[in-house]
Formats: sequence, structure tokens, C-alpha cells
Amino acid sequence: MAEARELLAYLALEDNDEERAVKEADNAIAIDPESLDAMAIHATIDWLNDKQQTPWIDRILKINPVYGEAYSTAGHFFVINRRYIEGIRFYRKALELNPRLWEARAQLGVNLMRLGEEGEAKQQLEQCYEGGYKNAETVNSLRLMDSYKNFAMFETSNTIVRLHKKEAELLRPYIESELKRCIATYEKKYQMKLKGPVQLEVYPDHEDFAVRTMGLPGLGALGVTFGSVVAMDSPSGRPPGTFHWASTMWHELSHVFVLQATNHRVPRWFTEGMAVYEETAAAPDWGRPPGSRSHQRDSKQEAPPYRTT
Repeated sequence: MAEARELLAYLALEDNDEERAVKEADNAIAIDPESLDAMAIHATIDWLNDKQQTPWIDRILKINPVYGEAYSTAGHFFVINRRYIEGIRFYRKALELNPRLWEARAQLGVNLMRLGEEGEAKQQLEQCYEGGYKNAETVNSLRLMDSYKNFAMFETSNTIVRLHKKEAELLRPYIESELKRCIATYEKKYQMKLKGPVQLEVYPDHEDFAVRTMGLPGLGALGVTFGSVVAMDSPSGRPPGTFHWASTMWHELSHVFVLQATNHRVPRWFTEGMAVYEETAAAPDWGRPPGSRSHQRDSKQEAPPYRTT
């Protein structure tokens, strides 16, 4: 079954096992010489390795000139490797071939939103909704953006902070000053200047934060980084004594610097280890020794029951 081989190739590449992904894609093509999704895996591997040209896309388009799914597949893999700008570029190319490829358009909208491009993100997601594509990510993301009327934005020379109006007056002095201290410390430590301001979004409703992150509720994390955009729980979003918001901020800002310094070419395990280290370096009493029970508490936390927002 060529389709099963294609799926195995896809799963292998999600697991960063390029060798097995190539093997399974080749197996699919040996069974079916027009196995387009297997060819898309080959093309994606070439692009992930920074090859500007790949013969596989020519083979795909010769068989099906409007097979935008090939570019959409690449978009998926660039996004899960946190190469969001390139992922967005591939989703756009998918839609150039097939404007009615709704899944690709929805992912384009979600990822534009992740990078703070909310105007176009809303436009793309509304187009999906009006076209009848109403999956959970699309609907939840649109509802979250509708709720932004309840938030306030505060901008300085190097920061953009989004806070809920009900707590903005209280939180802004603490959040903004700690964010600036964090940026200044990392700029000196990593000997680099960020290319633009850091956008920090703070959500008092944890499920809003979860939707902001992945379009779905039920996320067990405390914060997430998309390039220079960071979203996190508000201090009011967790029970007292269970969440140190400043520690989370320093963790996420470490990702901002490491991702930019490496042009988003860094293994997730490495940048996560760096971020945990930086929490302790910022203030020893924040420390969570790697491997300790306290360090593992987030992953063991019971996820909230599934619901849409």
C-alpha cells in the first residue's frame, strides 16, 4: 500500500528521522510511481536542508500542476521546526496553485497570527470560515481575535505588551519593567541586539492562551515563543503558589534570543535546556534543577477537559 508508506515517511520526518523518511518515501514511489505525497516528503527534506532547488517539485507538478498539497506539506514541517516565516511562504505557494486548499489557508492564518500579523491572519481565517471550512483551530482563533477588544496594547522602543483591560493597570509596571530587564540582560549576555521589538501577550484565561498557541484548548504549558512573539499565562491564570510568571518570562525570552541567533536552526532539546538554565541564572531561587520533580511538574499536570472557547 503506497499510502501506508507515505504515512510512514511523514511520521518519520516528524520524528526528525530523515533517513527513514527517505526510505519509506522511496518504497511508496516503487509501488506507485505517481506517489505525490512521497515526492513531497523528498522535496521537503531538500528544502529543510536549505536547497533552493529540488527536482521533486518539478516531478510533482508535471503529474498534477495544481497539487498545492506538496507545498502545504513543506509548510507543516517548517512550522514544527519553528521556522515560521519559511512555513508561511510555503503555505502561500500552496494557495497560489490551489486557492481552495482550505487546510493550507487555515494554517497560513494561524501562523500569521502567531507572528503578530493579526490583520491578514483574520482575513485568511474568515475566508476559510466563509468557504465552509470551520475546523476548531479556525473558529477558536477567530473568536480569540474577536476578544482582543478586551485587551490593551502598550508599546515602547523595544517592547509590545498585550494585557487584559481588567488587570492591565496593575500588571503593566511589573510586566514591562521585568521584560526590559530581561532583554537588556540577554543582549549583554549573548552579545546581540534583537532585530525588532519583543511582543509579549499575557492571558488571564489559560484556555485563551492555549488557543493562542495551537488553536485548541487543553495545553499544559505556561508559555510559548513564536520568533519574537511570546504568549504566556497571566499570574491570575493559575492558582496562587503554582506559577512564577517572571521565571516563565525569562524562559521564553531565552528562546527568542537563541532562535534569532541561530536563524531558527537549533534542536528543540537544546534550546529548552538553555531556557531552563537561564531561569536559574536569572535568580537562583527560581531554579528548577533538570530532572527534578519540580522541573517535571508541568508535563505531569492534568490537562483541563477539552472544550472550545
